[in-house]
Order: sequence, then structure tokens, then C-alpha cells
Amino acid sequence: GVERGLGTREARLAMRILLRKRGVRGLAPGKEMEGVPPRRRGKGTKSVTGGTTVKSLLFDGNPGGEGGESEGGGGGRGGGGEPYAAAALAWRGLPPLAPGEAEHVARAARAALPCLRRLELLDGLVGDAVELAVNLDRACVLEEAGLDVRLGRLFPREVSPRNLAIYAAPGLFSPPH
Repeated sequence: GVERGLGTREARLAMRILLRKRGVRGLAPGKEMEGVPPRRRGKGTKSVTGGTTVKSLLFDGNPGGEGGESEGGGGGRGGGGEPYAAAALAWRGLPPLAPGEAEHVARAARAALPCLRRLELLDGLVGDAVELAVNLDRACVLEEAGLDVRLGRLFPREVSPRNLAIYAAPGLFSPPH
């Protein structure tokens, strides 16, 4: 549900903050967990909802088990093993966590998550306008390159709200001679 999604977001945000702090830039969405085996990622995201803190999930390697920090008394589900952060750092050839770094990153993620959630609310309000502006800009570039350009709908809006298309070709809309 919603809590599971928030736990997943917070865990990914913590990984993103850690990697950014380590100098990793230009990270595509969803790539922060690279280096963590996919089957462990799934266990980890479930563990967050079981009362496991993001710190124990990403940094202690024992989500919800003995020795891992828990909140809410639920205890997590999932195994221990190498901490997710250690796996992601090692995969990128980065040095291991410094003392206190896990706590700092977990606090930063917890503090930043509400801001991120508020920004996501804007997507529904301005998403269509931004998409239109981007497509118009692309159409202008194509037109400046000498192509005939038209914007149109690719399919009915009921199929998908993202249905704008750019049609461009040399002489596409020129009258026949």
C-alpha cells in the first residue's frame, strides 16, 4: 500500500543522497539501487513496512532481524547479509561507509521525503503544459532544420494522456506541383 511505497521511496532517496554525497552525478531514475541483487531489493522494500528503519535496511544489512533497528515493534521480514548500501557502493568501486555516515544519510532522506512528495503533486497540475512546451520546442528545432512540422494527437486521450505527436518530414505538407 501507501506505506510500502513511502518506505521504498525513502530507501531509494537515501541511496541517491549517499551516492550524490560520494560524487555520483547524472544518476537516472531507478538506478540508485544498481549493484543490489533484484531479489534482495524486493525483500528490502517489504521490510520497510514491517517496522524496519531505512537506516537498518540500507546500512546495517539486517533488516528487521536481530541487531537491526526497528520502529513500531513490527519487526521486518527479510534476511540479513550485506547491507544494500555496501553492495551499491562496492558495485560502483566506491569506498565503504564511514562511521556515522549511515545515520546522516538516513536523517537526510527522512527530512527530504516530505518535500519530494509535495513536488510530485505539481506533476498533475503542470505536467501537460510542460509536455506541450517541450514538444513545441522540439517542433521549432525541426522546422528550423528545414522540415515541415505538425503537432497532433497520436490516439484518443482515453487511451493515454500522453498522446502528443510531432510529424516532420521534408516537403510533407507542401502542395503537389
